Amino acid sequence: MPLDIQKFLNRKGEVTNYKQALPTLLRLAERGDVFAQNVVGFCFDTGSGTPQDTSKAIHWYEKAAKGGSKEAIGNLAAIFENGTGVNPDLRRAHRLYRRGPGGCIGTMRLPLLILTSSFATACPLLVFLTR
Repeated sequence: MPLDIQKFLNRKGEVTNYKQALPTLLRLAERGDVFAQNVVGFCFDTGSGTPQDTSKAIHWYEKAAKGGSKEAIGNLAAIFENGTGVNPDLRRAHRLYRRGPGGCIGTMRLPLLILTSSFATACPLLVFLTR
């Protein structure tokens, strides 16, 4: 992890002040730092230190995911599962969850995806999952 970001982290490695850290994080993210890309995505996703912007969050999460960040993949999956600023896309969420942390959707998430979706969405998802 670059030294210039460490000054914004606590002992657990969590950002303590997103508004102060964001300019440094953006600079590092633009240079290809995967950790910074994921955190910048989180900032735009949650409105931490900047106005919430789902399209920018997706952009940075996708860059971090391409760089190998499982956490970014999980964050992307949550956006598409919940429909945060986008139309819910349970198929895409499922594909992402399978690539993300743990490599699978998990035993609790699958029933939740099916139960919280409409019948029209759940049926094709079940067919997709059984392939």
